[in-house]
Amino acid sequence: MNKSVALHGASLVTFSQRAAGPSAVANELRFATWDDFLASGARATGFFLEDCTPDLQDELLWQIRQSRWWEFWVALGPKAPSSSAETLADARQSRDKAAQSAAMVQAARTGLPHGAHLDFEERLLQFLFVRDGASLQPVPDRHSHYLYRFPLAEALGADEERVTRVLLDLQRRRFLEPGVLIDRVRHCRKCSSAHPHYHDVCPHCRSIQIEKSAALHCFTCGHVAPQADYVQDSKLVCPQCNAHLRHIGVDYDRPLTQYACADCHHAFVEASVQVRCLDCGELAEPDALDVRGIAPLRLTARGRAAMREGSSVEHAVASEFSQHVPQTAFSQALGWTLRPSGDAPNASLVAMELTVQQQDARGLALIDEGVRRMHELLVDSDISTVDADERLWFLVGDGASLIHRVRAMYPSGSDAQLRTAFIDLSDVGEARDPRQLMSRLKSELM
Repeated sequence: MNKSVALHGASLVTFSQRAAGPSAVANELRFATWDDFLASGARATGFFLEDCTPDLQDELLWQIRQSRWWEFWVALGPKAPSSSAETLADARQSRDKAAQSAAMVQAARTGLPHGAHLDFEERLLQFLFVRDGASLQPVPDRHSHYLYRFPLAEALGADEERVTRVLLDLQRRRFLEPGVLIDRVRHCRKCSSAHPHYHDVCPHCRSIQIEKSAALHCFTCGHVAPQADYVQDSKLVCPQCNAHLRHIGVDYDRPLTQYACADCHHAFVEASVQVRCLDCGELAEPDALDVRGIAPLRLTARGRAAMREGSSVEHAVASEFSQHVPQTAFSQALGWTLRPSGDAPNASLVAMELTVQQQDARGLALIDEGVRRMHELLVDSDISTVDADERLWFLVGDGASLIHRVRAMYPSGSDAQLRTAFIDLSDVGEARDPRQLMSRLKSELM
């Protein structure tokens, strides 16, 4: 086989600790390291990791998913070792099966956008779209703030915090849906940590200074307390009414209490349970924790349709509201409104930030409902958009009125925090650059 032809033809690339170079198998190249592959200039249709060490296998998987070949098929050989990053691979299969799967992914990529210009959300959706029936798999990790991580999503370009927020958002927007439930995790409502610590406390004073102890019940006054409270000079004397307790069943009995509190001396049968967050220290009752289901995430019919039609996430979201437009269209409309003319523009530019402390499904649903209600306040001639920081922008006739009505939806003490700013476009003077005007308004949000 001609080496130069093999190196520059589209081929299934194999990584192996065995001798590197052209393989005897058609449409296959062998390399020992990622740097060897890059230096060769070879064009890959997919990747096959055959007999690497666990450390090298993990390194290669991360390098592939963070490279321009991030969406290509990656298979582990049947005898490839188990490793911590193996969820970044698509499957364990033979070389022939890997070549077939790689070809199917290449065919599915036809007509889709490629390159670094894709944002993180679009990379996630496109990765799943080119793999029929694929899903993002959660992996338990005790070091994770959320107890479960999605390593593949992180490898595609985001940290754990952003991955969690984006995946919840894509579910809220009905681009992703959960598969079969594999676990339920309880999260702190203050910091969203999934590391609660449970401990028994006194149901009366909430102290942790409790211990198993026998108790006595005085028949004279009805007082119930730990037995130690009744002992005076080797005799049993009620600490409340001073009655001498001589005969069990006549003067006193032993109730079914099992615990006593050293702080308040309360005796009780069952301790209460209190939760302390190991990350922020917040104390809470068990039923006050947020319960979240853990499941693989897959594309919905809505997500597949958006990919087939070539719609970006932004365009698909824009279709939810008639007044919502992509950022480019919003900037063009703002520029057109600001164009020099004889009459001052009769419009306002409004910026809004709606945030919640809890970046979970409930918090995002609250934001989703808020955005929907905001759009219900708009008229047909108004338009809106959202920027990369999820800041909402409106081009409306009366900005002060819109802000007044939106603020009425979020009084002081509500679960969502609203920051707003607006400018009457008739007062901008010579400042007619849309980008500069929006940058100015961002700094005025309060």
